[in-house]
Amino acid sequence: MLLGSSMLLDPMILWFCSISRWPLGLGLSPHDVQPLNRYTIEARYPGDWDPIDRSEAEQAVAMARQVRESVRKLLPREVL
Repeated sequence: MLLGSSMLLDPMILWFCSISRWPLGLGLSPHDVQPLNRYTIEARYPGDWDPIDRSEAEQAVAMARQVRESVRKLLPREVL
């Protein structure tokens, strides 16, 4: 699915945004989580991808933690 000019989003990211009631709910938009899309594709389709530098990796980990926190807010306490 295309969003904006050239932002292609993975279905999993779109699912997350839909359950988080984007844009009202948890403060994460498709634009926020779009950088994680690279990792969903590269993990699914191994190949000759560009290397990831430390700064990009740290930003991805920080965003993944934000996504995790947002998802945890949606889950009942007894499943955590």
